[in-house]
Amino acid sequence: MILLAQSLRGLPNQAELKNGQGIDKVFIWSGVPDFLLALVKNAEDRLNVDFDTKRRMCAYCCSSEDSPLYYSSFFL
Repeated sequence: MILLAQSLRGLPNQAELKNGQGIDKVFIWSGVPDFLLALVKNAEDRLNVDFDTKRRMCAYCCSSEDSPLYYSSFFL
């Protein structure tokens, strides 16, 4: 499940997000339509990362950013 917010003010606090509500990732909507396609591709890549790296020998990029505002900007 992906939570898509318009701003950081629209997000629940971290304790509420980690309370087992089933939200896998939080993103901030940038207003760019291509962002939605990037979200779908990101979710697909997360599901396929084991298969792609072990069997297909593909490389992957790992990010340690924990702010939804900053990692949402990676898709632009």
